[in-house]
Amino acid sequence: MLNKQGKVYKYNGKSFLERPGIEAKDIAVGADGSVWAVGLPKNAYGFTIYKSDATVRAWTKVAGSAVRITVDRDGMPWVING
Repeated sequence: MLNKQGKVYKYNGKSFLERPGIEAKDIAVGADGSVWAVGLPKNAYGFTIYKSDATVRAWTKVAGSAVRITVDRDGMPWVING
């Protein structure tokens, strides 16, 4: 879940816990549990792309730019850039 300020939260079955590390504009989860996000900083073609595992404890910056993101059933991201 994303809030208005771009903070990322993960539901643990009882409540939502913040998963810090990035400010996201869009987020998607694959069937394999991979978590992909579009977040700051902004660049020429949109925003930075990040990937995390299902724990969402750390984010890895990925090459490319996007303004929207989704993930297919194999865990591969699909993006729209600016």
